[in-house]
Amino acid sequence: MLKKSIFWFLGIVAACAIIAYTLLFSAFGNALLKPLLQAKIDSLAPIKLEITQFSLKPDALHLELQNGAYIDIVLDGHFWIPSQEFTLTLNALVHDISIFGELVDTPLQGAFRLEAQSSGTFDDFNIMAKSDIAKSFSTLHMHLRNQQLQSLEVHMQEASIQELLAMLGHKPYINGVLNIDTKLIHKDSAFEGATNAVVRNGVFNAEALQKDFGIALEDNSFSARLDTQTQDKSITHTFEFLAPIGNIHAQGVATLPDTLSFATLRTMPIDTSFRFGFSNLTPFSPIFARAIRGSLQGSGTITGALLEALEIQGDSDFANSNTHYKLMFKDLLPLSFEAHTQNMALKELLWMLYLPPYASATLDADLFMTNLHTTPTTKIVAKANGMLNPDTKIMPLTLPRTPLTLHISMNLNGSNGDGALSLVGDGLQLEANPLKIQDFTFSSPYTLHIQDLTKLAFSSGITLRGGLDFSGNMTLDKLIAFDFLTQSLGGMITGNYRDSQINAQLHGIASQKILALFGIAPVVQAELSGNFSYNTLAQRGALSLSGKDGKMTTNALSNDVVRFLGVDMTKEIYQNVALDTKFDDATLHANFALDSQNTHLQSQKTHINLQTRTIDSLLALRIGKNEANVWLTQNLEKPSVRVELKNLVLDSAELLQGLGNLLHKKK
Repeated sequence: MLKKSIFWFLGIVAACAIIAYTLLFSAFGNALLKPLLQAKIDSLAPIKLEITQFSLKPDALHLELQNGAYIDIVLDGHFWIPSQEFTLTLNALVHDISIFGELVDTPLQGAFRLEAQSSGTFDDFNIMAKSDIAKSFSTLHMHLRNQQLQSLEVHMQEASIQELLAMLGHKPYINGVLNIDTKLIHKDSAFEGATNAVVRNGVFNAEALQKDFGIALEDNSFSARLDTQTQDKSITHTFEFLAPIGNIHAQGVATLPDTLSFATLRTMPIDTSFRFGFSNLTPFSPIFARAIRGSLQGSGTITGALLEALEIQGDSDFANSNTHYKLMFKDLLPLSFEAHTQNMALKELLWMLYLPPYASATLDADLFMTNLHTTPTTKIVAKANGMLNPDTKIMPLTLPRTPLTLHISMNLNGSNGDGALSLVGDGLQLEANPLKIQDFTFSSPYTLHIQDLTKLAFSSGITLRGGLDFSGNMTLDKLIAFDFLTQSLGGMITGNYRDSQINAQLHGIASQKILALFGIAPVVQAELSGNFSYNTLAQRGALSLSGKDGKMTTNALSNDVVRFLGVDMTKEIYQNVALDTKFDDATLHANFALDSQNTHLQSQKTHINLQTRTIDSLLALRIGKNEANVWLTQNLEKPSVRVELKNLVLDSAELLQGLGNLLHKKK
């Protein structure tokens, strides 16, 4: 029975070995492994590398990769399982590096070769490589024993930073020449060595900055240097970045583990302090993904475990603020970020971001970001107190110096989320809630209460009077757009604002409220309907209204008509009321008409300047068979009235009264 069991066991082992051999080393097994290997290469390589040949045998490996006529890579390996010896050789030839330039929209020319070899046993082996990558002369020699580093020597001479960045898939906003010399030896459980890395002839790519961000940089030179000294288990290091626009200085120490391997390297402690100062942030626009300018000072520390948990924290005066920040890394990838800002100068921040100075205010804000290496989750809470600035065109309005308080909160998952906004000023209140955010496009229903329009002014200088309440929906995608509805003028006004253009429809609006809005005495009472359009950039527009069954109010004109002609126009019912007005800056060019059974009033010309509050108007008046021309001039609130009856000019009050009585008797 035991003998039979042993045979069964050996048979199962043999079957498993045959299956494993078939799956790994046969042509059938290689065909199964090839798509899995291709998928892994696709996930790691910045460009497409297609497997053209693949063969895995118990004692050999052969792999060929290709990218059209641009890249050829050949990997060969030989294994001796009994002695655990192996040899690997890698030959890579890039015929044309322009393929890397296409990834980052940067023209590149040239070619390079990489030759590498690894040999030894699985427990004790060497890696050697040489290359002319990025126009350099580069060599590497590494010795590992029991997966622990025994020695490392790296030399890179005259490498083009622009080409290195492009090959890594990063747009080269900087260029220069990089030289690296590293030597590290492990002896008697300790390490000795040094590293010197120097960037010479460094420049910020002014052409790329101009093309991508529309900004100019005059002095774009810089240099950088990193020096390290390794003694026993300590690596002391200093770093300097020097440029006309500013400097970075850093120094610190890293503590090596007892045995240096890829596993122990993860937890290697680091303690570094740094300080920086820049008079011009323009070259760092790519970091902010938008054009930026201004100055920045700050300091901080880098502490923690190199790959396991690295923390950068410090303080800066970004936009004249007191800002504390903390950035967490894992595997050298950003994990989370938080910042706490007090007394940030909002006007300075807007200037730094090339935005109009909408306000002079101090901003307090808290920012929390997590999952930076995948889909970031962001929470922002901010409050600003200060003054709206004069002469700044926001939508169709110029906002004078007005106290304001702004509250804003946002919760984002990637570029999508929600939030709320509240702005309270002197007689002005705006609420946008809930604020929907999608791909950094903002949309929200809103309510706007303006208590006193005299505190606002049209960009042309027109001063409005009274108060208004609006509601509607607004969107912000580079430019602001909104629709609106208001019933503050007795009827209903609906419309929208988009691309500097206001269009509105008016239904059943009280004429006296429209006139009062512009500070004009209510001459007529009627319900009017029509259309309004206005371009805030051209400062031109039109208002067209009409109505019926209107009545004239008691005013300077009606009083003078009674006085001069003995007719009371306020007793008439005007079946037709029409008003057409053109806006040209602060001047209104009006054409209006009133028609009743006995009276017809038609403007021949009417010009009203809402800045100087003056009027220049000629009216044609017909009452029954009597006709007159009426001039209204000078002060808009109390105009000077002059009447011409047929061919006789009436300048004297007594003469006018007499003629009026005479006409009245003839009737």
